[in-house]
Amino acid sequence: MMYICRKVIGARYYNLGEDTGMEATPADTDGHGTHTSSTAAGSSVKGASLYGVAKGTARGGVPSARIAMYKVCGNYGCSDMSLLAAFDDAIADGVDVISISIGGNAQDFMNDVIAIGSFHAMKKGILTVCAGGNDGPYEGTINNVAPWIFTVAASNSDRKFETLVQLGNGIKISGMSINTFSPKKTMYPLTSSDLAYNGTGKIVLCLGDYSSDWTVKRSRGAGTIIAVDEPQDMASTTLIPASLVSANQGILIAHYINTTNVSGWEDPLSSGSGLLNPVDAVHPGLVYDVSQNDYIRYLCFEGYNGTTLSLVRGGDDDSSDSNKSHYNCSKFKPAIGVDGLNYPSMHVYLLNTDTHISETFQRTVTYVGDAPTVFKAKVTSSNTKGLSIKVQPEFLSFTMPKQKRSFKISVKGTITDDTPYTITAFFEWADFNSRVRSPILIYRPIV
Repeated sequence: MMYICRKVIGARYYNLGEDTGMEATPADTDGHGTHTSSTAAGSSVKGASLYGVAKGTARGGVPSARIAMYKVCGNYGCSDMSLLAAFDDAIADGVDVISISIGGNAQDFMNDVIAIGSFHAMKKGILTVCAGGNDGPYEGTINNVAPWIFTVAASNSDRKFETLVQLGNGIKISGMSINTFSPKKTMYPLTSSDLAYNGTGKIVLCLGDYSSDWTVKRSRGAGTIIAVDEPQDMASTTLIPASLVSANQGILIAHYINTTNVSGWEDPLSSGSGLLNPVDAVHPGLVYDVSQNDYIRYLCFEGYNGTTLSLVRGGDDDSSDSNKSHYNCSKFKPAIGVDGLNYPSMHVYLLNTDTHISETFQRTVTYVGDAPTVFKAKVTSSNTKGLSIKVQPEFLSFTMPKQKRSFKISVKGTITDDTPYTITAFFEWADFNSRVRSPILIYRPIV
């Protein structure tokens, strides 16, 4: 019997420029492309689970979409030349969306091949969706920051994968892991990594080493408790029964071991604009439209000139003329507001010497609903003491689709030594059917 795959409609590979250790095949040889494409457009699968854990319907963002694969990375990394060539082919192929799970340190747009390639895609009406990176939720770790890129971070969910640890004295500690094991006994001997000269048949407490499950398995241990310093926002599978606990919980367990043995050892930056519901996103209510010229005005606002702007935008699509006069920033209407772009999120970067703030964000929204409606503004915050955030006007009325309405958000106040270095708030337009939320960030560098 022959099986026909209707999901993947094309696949290419690119091995251009420097050696990336790529195998000469468009096939996914390590699973990364399969994983990311399933997240974007995987078909719905009912009853999916990992040995009964997290049972439900698994699906990608757009299950009905088709996938064209463009493989640009090998065992050693990704080639800039291959990335740009793949962008060119995807644009020429007429794709609707480009999804890229590749990143690196943030840099100037003129040196960022993903920013350059995605700008060319934007010019043709193609949205580029990129990964935000794997180093969060710490500050300054985001990748793919060009405003014409839809940057998506890893998300949490409304459930938590817990593995309970119960000590012999009855104390229960909740740790994290995706545990698919069924232990044969309810209680096992407990020891620490310092005491485990022989860990056979025991549960071993280890400190801060995520590979402890591999080590304990080699020593024939029954399981491991791993105490880590970093906050845990995701659960992982392990080779043997395991549970990740906090450092403080690890100290508690170590104290318990010490008493039963002779010796022993002694933030909106993380949430972005919020979770995306692919079904509700079809009817957003309001959108912040941004055109190609808006992005050019923004780049001029950020200090790009004719030479550097041409590196990002490329040549005139309708002419082979190499004259760069059409990149003259003076020919474009100046960007307005403190950040110069009609963007859903809003941010201000203060100087070390600033003692006051008086800034205004200027935005325009487009109504994409059907019936007449009125949206009301709302601002929520928890650490904006000494600052006022006001919206003008507070109500936006719409009588028909595609109507545009402009508004201003003013931030004013005094900056003192007690002012947090990261000040956050959320701004929202809401009617009876839709809530359109935006993060507001005011950042002052640590002296």
